[in-house]
Amino acid sequence: PAEVLQNISSGINAEYGGARAMNQGARSVRGAPVSDGSGTAKSFTIPDAFLRGIERCQWPGRNHVIYRKTVSFFLDGAHTPVSIAKCTEWFKSQSTGSRKKILIANTTRDRQIATFLKIINEAIHLDQIIFCPNIASNLYTVKDCEWPENVKAGMIRTAHENREIWSEEYPSVPALSFSSVAEAVESVESSGVEADVLITGSLHLIGAALQVLDPGYLEDSSRSLTKQYSSK
Repeated sequence: PAEVLQNISSGINAEYGGARAMNQGARSVRGAPVSDGSGTAKSFTIPDAFLRGIERCQWPGRNHVIYRKTVSFFLDGAHTPVSIAKCTEWFKSQSTGSRKKILIANTTRDRQIATFLKIINEAIHLDQIIFCPNIASNLYTVKDCEWPENVKAGMIRTAHENREIWSEEYPSVPALSFSSVAEAVESVESSGVEADVLITGSLHLIGAALQVLDPGYLEDSSRSLTKQYSSK
């Protein structure tokens, strides 16, 4: 059981989705005593209420796929070297070999962009990379995603800087930068190519992407969970 619990934790970046891994792990330990295996902690039984919560876990933006006409968008909020590596493994296992591979990415200024880009470049044969800030759109205001103007300007500047870094390090892969997620998505969809697009590098970026690609998803998911728990 202790090993299974560890799998629940590491299942956040599991090959077929963090929420699913946690759901399965919770069912496998139901009613079983758990210990950390070190001999320093007493065994305990996981309460059913905890397990029900894990079983019903929904994690939007983690191993999340949205299909739109000729383009499939693969969303994952990975933003550390370990999680980025897991994210690329998942993307390669789920994407279609014959389709163009495009990355929409962003990292904040305190992240090591060079490390991030090296992991991505070594793992995926990209046809194009697009950098954009954690801004859903500059044409409309998105609920709960408002940024001060100075912060927005800094994020847009970072996106352009990241494009320059990529172009210097990997000139064979075309790079673009835009000032919002909506513009990045539009550039892919308007090209007419069949593509698998990985969006990653920041949890804030994933939130903005969900607002653009499926604006009703988060609201519907929240409403569904509220209904489930209010009935108990």
